[in-house]
Amino acid sequence: MAEARHQLLEARTRSRSESSANVSAAADADQSWAAGELQIAGTWTQVRIGAAIAHLQQGQLDGTAEDIGPVLAMAPEMRIATVTGWLHDLDS
Repeated sequence: MAEARHQLLEARTRSRSESSANVSAAADADQSWAAGELQIAGTWTQVRIGAAIAHLQQGQLDGTAEDIGPVLAMAPEMRIATVTGWLHDLDS
């Protein structure tokens, strides 16, 4: 399993009280992408949103804005890439 996807799945299983671990998992995913791992838009979006939620839970509004800003700036057709990918898989 790709490292970034693995970090995402781990973060999703943590409780809300472990928000700092979720921020760390997002940083690990970012490092994996920077090292050349394939960056899938749906995974990237989920990681960013998860990190934004964790920052918000910690009262870190700057971190929340930093994580969610790029997601909100995505082109509309990219916002649903994960869903269209799943639909394509169902059609195969």
